[in-house]
Amino acid sequence: MTDPPAQENLSRQLQPTVVIATYLQTNLIHQSVMGWRRESTMLSIKLTLNQSKLSSGRLPKGLKQVRDAFSKKLRLLYISVSPEAKPVPSHVIDMLRAGLGNHIVYALGSPWAFGPVAQTHLHDYRVDAYEESGYGHFGAPVGGVEIKLTGLDEEGSVHGKSGNVQISGPIVVGKGWVDTGLRAKWRRDGCLEIQY
Repeated sequence: MTDPPAQENLSRQLQPTVVIATYLQTNLIHQSVMGWRRESTMLSIKLTLNQSKLSSGRLPKGLKQVRDAFSKKLRLLYISVSPEAKPVPSHVIDMLRAGLGNHIVYALGSPWAFGPVAQTHLHDYRVDAYEESGYGHFGAPVGGVEIKLTGLDEEGSVHGKSGNVQISGPIVVGKGWVDTGLRAKWRRDGCLEIQY
C-alpha cells in the first residue's frame, strides 16, 4: 500500500471514477478543498452556495479547481471506516460533497462482518450543522445485517438513548448476536450514530 500523498498523485494521473478512501485519504482531500476555500473569497462563496444546494436535496457541481486537482471523472467517493479507525466528522463529509460535487457513501465496517454494517445512501445529502456535527452518522443497516442496541442508557428519548451495538445476519461471523464493542444511538431519521 502506498502512502496517502503518493495515492493522491496517482489519482491525478489515473482520473478514477470511484475512489475507496480511508480516514487519512479523506482528510487529504478535505485539506485540498479547504485550501481552495482560503485561496479566494469567490471560491469560499461558491462552496457556501454548494452547501445550501445540498441542504435543499440537490447535488452541486463542485469546484472546478478541486475536481481538476483530484479527478475530473470522479462519480463516487466511498469512505470506509472500521470501529478502531478514526471517524470522519459529518461537516467534513458535507464539505467534500460541496467541493467535489459527487456522491459520497460513508460506511461502517466491522471485523465481525463480510461487508459494511451500516452506510449512508448514495443520495443522502443531509447537512449537519457544525455544532451538531458528530462522528459516525451512518445510514440504516445494510441488507444482510440486523442491528440492536442493548444496555440502553436511562437518559434521553427513545431515539436518543445510547447502547451497545450487537449485529446478526447472514454476513456476520458467528452464531446469534455478536457484540461489536461499539456504543451507538438511533437518530430520529433512522440512522445509526456511533459514539466514539
